[in-house]
Amino acid sequence: MRKMIDSLLDHAKVMNAVREVTLLPEDVDGIPARPACFFYHRTKRYNVTIAYRRQGDNSVVYGAAFCRPEDQFSKRRGREIALGRMETYDHVIRNPGGARWEVHESILDRLTRQHFIPYVPENFRP
Repeated sequence: MRKMIDSLLDHAKVMNAVREVTLLPEDVDGIPARPACFFYHRTKRYNVTIAYRRQGDNSVVYGAAFCRPEDQFSKRRGREIALGRMETYDHVIRNPGGARWEVHESILDRLTRQHFIPYVPENFRP
């Protein structure tokens, strides 16, 4: 029993260390910014990496990187591009929902419907 408890404590230490290593954006006006989250979406026409960050006013700012299926997909490169676009463009969704899947659906819906986002490929839209 003691071995199992020690194992769980070691696991908790590792998980806390992982949380501390998470890349956090710079503080703005002394208020710590929230970490960026990522998710991946695959279609027949494109693979998409999405970066987003929840804001304090219950909105979400996001950016996306697209990779054609015939190209080599790289999560790391996709995250870099998506983060850059999140910081460069001002794409915000107000009140996207509380659950993670609701945020993901809101972002994907916005990407397919909005024609003014300059970096979204035409054939990504329905």
